[in-house]
Amino acid sequence: MWNKAQNNTKSISFTNEYNIKCYVKICKNCNKITKNKPTKEMQIISNCMQRILNCSCGLTFVEDLI
Repeated sequence: MWNKAQNNTKSISFTNEYNIKCYVKICKNCNKITKNKPTKEMQIISNCMQRILNCSCGLTFVEDLI
């Protein structure tokens, strides 16, 4: 489950209004930021919590929570 979601995850970086570089993870299939429903799958890696989201296209991808 995690492998499929990780393989379908794409990171997009941008600079916010305070000139701080940020990133967001999106579904590779849709290639856009949409409202997604989270699953109950979560994990902690180092100091980052991650969860799997169900995309509107039917695939899953990973979101980082801070």
